[in-house]
Amino acid sequence: SRIYAADNTASEVLVIDAATNTVVTTITAIPRPYGIAAAPDGSKIYVASFADTAVAIVDTATNSITTSIDLSPSSPASLDLSPDGSKLYVMLRGVPAVAVYDTTTLTRTALLPLSGNVRGLAVSRDGTKVYVANVTAASVIVFDEASGTQTASIPVGSGPIGVALDQTGGQLYVTSASGSVSVIDTTTETVIASIGPLPETNSLGEFVTPDLSLLTLTTANGRVTAGLATGPQLACTGTCRRNYAVSTTITLTAEADAGYAFAGWTGDCDGTVASVTLAMSTARSCTASFTQLPPP
Repeated sequence: SRIYAADNTASEVLVIDAATNTVVTTITAIPRPYGIAAAPDGSKIYVASFADTAVAIVDTATNSITTSIDLSPSSPASLDLSPDGSKLYVMLRGVPAVAVYDTTTLTRTALLPLSGNVRGLAVSRDGTKVYVANVTAASVIVFDEASGTQTASIPVGSGPIGVALDQTGGQLYVTSASGSVSVIDTTTETVIASIGPLPETNSLGEFVTPDLSLLTLTTANGRVTAGLATGPQLACTGTCRRNYAVSTTITLTAEADAGYAFAGWTGDCDGTVASVTLAMSTARSCTASFTQLPPP
């Protein structure tokens, strides 16, 4: 497999062999490349040029430009694709807005208006939401993809730049120039952790390690709290998902709503004790059941 890295200063895209961590070739025909997005099948990459009004489309078999998408009069910054690769989302510099393009016809189909200094963007794993880093507001803006309307603004560290989803889409990682990484639960749309202080994290193309295990909780007529011995706790009602580092152990505690009693666990948890521990060596799913109490 290969890694494509944009060197904005040298005006080249580095093609890196992931097995040997060596540069095998460079693509030099794109002035000041910035954001890069790869098609789901790996057959092509889309490259934004800071010094041009176009997104270049590169054939990864030949590492040559096959065509481009004209954005005149705007120039592009960050990019992302819908999960099926049918839509390309382009952050337009100076407008500001996110333009949506059909990757078959290469025509614009929608425009998501923004305000302030905006940088990185990411599309949810199911394609229903678009996340945008707003440097001016120190927040992540959430758009509903279907309607194109803003649904949330999540405060993060000062100067957010890059946004990246984990492998499941349950958590969003936001790098900030202030030297921190905010971790957002995409279900509750709240910050659940902050990593740092770190050296300057003015990075755009960050990726999240897949060495995580997904916990899925389901409950009704009560809630489940989950977490490590120390740190943020997940308070779940309905269906919730959270990633944990592989091989960590978490504690789950079921709490019944008024008029109900805890009945027991099913799935990867069992028994009728309200508080259990769970080793996250792989993806886990637990359901907490509650029964209604008879009237007094």
